[in-house]
Amino acid sequence: MTRAQKTPSNNPEAGFTILEAVIATLILLFGLASIFNLMIVAVSSNSLANRASGAVTLASHQMEILRSTPFSALADSPTDSLEVADPDFSRIDHVEGVASYETRWEITTLSDPNLKYLRVRVEPQGFRGRAARSELTTVRTCTLGTAAGCL
Repeated sequence: MTRAQKTPSNNPEAGFTILEAVIATLILLFGLASIFNLMIVAVSSNSLANRASGAVTLASHQMEILRSTPFSALADSPTDSLEVADPDFSRIDHVEGVASYETRWEITTLSDPNLKYLRVRVEPQGFRGRAARSELTTVRTCTLGTAAGCL
């Protein structure tokens, strides 16, 4: 009996070696790990953007409330009302599906008694709240005379 000898094939479609398959698998795994990491970053950034968007909306809403309040009813706030929760100058808002927010505002009479400096700060509560904080400021003037509370 003669043993059949294996002859090298010159056929280019002979197939992959196990080493080539392992290298291709490793390259694929590194690519998938990179894409997975990008997905985590995208979800985190989207969550932060949603919280920041809610903060801007609530700050804008509170600023509109202060702008629509009669000028004579705008009492000056304590100097630390943006840092310490004062029940007259802060509140907690809950936006379903987004976060809970702490809204604080400051009202300061400027050198002219007919000028008020309004400042509103809204910060999401919880992890990375400061990153999504919103702060709006404006100066309000009283121009309607003494009937509107101007001096």
